[in-house]
Amino acid sequence: MRDQAVDVWFDRVELRPGDSLLGEIGAGIESADFLLALLTEKSVASPWVQKELTIALNREISGKKPRVIPLVVEPCPVPTIVSDKLYLSIRSNQADFPDLIPALFRDSFILDLPLSPELTLNRESLRSELYEFTRSRFLSLQARIDNHGFNERVKEICMRTVAEVSQGQDPHKESVVRQIKGISDDFDLHLPLFWTNLAGSLSVLCQVIFKKFGKNLAALDFAVPGVANTIGFALYNLGRRLRSAIFSSFAEKFGEREIAVWISKIDQYASPEEFVARLASSGSAEAMVDVELVGDKQRRVTDTRFQLPSSEIDLQVLAFGASPATEIFDTTWYEVCVPQIIVRNLTWTVYGLGKPLHELDYTLGLTPEDYTRMGLA
Repeated sequence: MRDQAVDVWFDRVELRPGDSLLGEIGAGIESADFLLALLTEKSVASPWVQKELTIALNREISGKKPRVIPLVVEPCPVPTIVSDKLYLSIRSNQADFPDLIPALFRDSFILDLPLSPELTLNRESLRSELYEFTRSRFLSLQARIDNHGFNERVKEICMRTVAEVSQGQDPHKESVVRQIKGISDDFDLHLPLFWTNLAGSLSVLCQVIFKKFGKNLAALDFAVPGVANTIGFALYNLGRRLRSAIFSSFAEKFGEREIAVWISKIDQYASPEEFVARLASSGSAEAMVDVELVGDKQRRVTDTRFQLPSSEIDLQVLAFGASPATEIFDTTWYEVCVPQIIVRNLTWTVYGLGKPLHELDYTLGLTPEDYTRMGLA
């Protein structure tokens, strides 16, 4: 599910030594939108599973989250407490898995964002999907990213590279192995979080745009480049982080040519600032201005910063103390500024905090009004 960019609380991942089992699992249930009960011969006989189901169903009856969805994984008697619910069958080969996503997000429009094997997004397809949202009855939207099993493919490349380097004659092989393992050991946590937090941020971005401009064609002109540029910048930052663990030559050797091409493309940009300048069509990184936004502490909006594309005239105006806010228009904000804000937040939450969005104690502001002031860094 995490490979489908669905934010999942799973005890084997979330719990740490010393945690209170009942307290942490209870908190996980309370914060979830859904509880998926995996029904097997062993689980239906488990007192612990019965306790978790009772907690969730009592909350559901009182009108609170989560909603319980039974998933029959193997033939077994369905527990009495969930016998009145419709359930899904999930075979071991996961052939029925696609039916689960619409069941989870039945009250939201599902924005499918399929990436190519080279991790690029088709803007025309994105526009078509968002157009369908404008015509739908749904008020909310959930983004879902198809990354072609990226997480497992990356981990497989690293594992096979370590095995091959370890057996070679390279005198530096020990340091290379340490380098790859030092980065890849956290992939089980970081890679799923990257995709789920990115999908969650894109959902918020789309809803902010359509709330401001309405569910109409005009909103598409802001939503399409905003989503596409956010994904592009996020993948650029992910590539920069992974390239010390994934060598293009090994990726291609192990049959992952698309990932090899993606990693090699990262090197054409000398710095993130140069990539942002390309996003902004400014021509060069020198034409960008660093801007700092101070968050609204009362609303728990985080501080952030980004680069603002400016002309020579703008730079002179800013040098005399004008606020960058005077240079930001809707197009600039959603196409250039917001992608940077989302990706900076994404980088911090995934690699710094290791937390999904719903566990953060602050919000990600996506409009200028979310911040108390704007000033030069």
